[in-house]
Amino acid sequence: MAICSMCQERGVNWNLSNYVCAFSTNDFTNNWNCATLDAIRKIAINVENYNNQKYAIINISEVTLDDKPIGLCLYFSWYKQSGTLDSVYILDRKKSPRNPTEEELLDIIKYYEIKKLQGI
Repeated sequence: MAICSMCQERGVNWNLSNYVCAFSTNDFTNNWNCATLDAIRKIAINVENYNNQKYAIINISEVTLDDKPIGLCLYFSWYKQSGTLDSVYILDRKKSPRNPTEEELLDIIKYYEIKKLQGI
């Protein structure tokens, strides 16, 4: 079972049960406290549009991977902050909605960490 680098780094730290990494099955509907998705959720709570019981939208229009834009926004849904995301999609004008890769999510996290350090 493959897990994301952030789950590997964090290890088991959830005191109620083990985490279920979103990347362990390549099915984003089965996750519980995945460290990468938790970091994405924290970005939404701190800087972007979110509704605590429904969805979040993170602007990723300036985020690039290998000098190519990833998409317009990252959309995901959850119910409260229970540790599970119900769906995660990258939305773009020219492509169908799709699940992000771990590399794309890590670049989004890095982008927002840099913005936070710069005070933007």
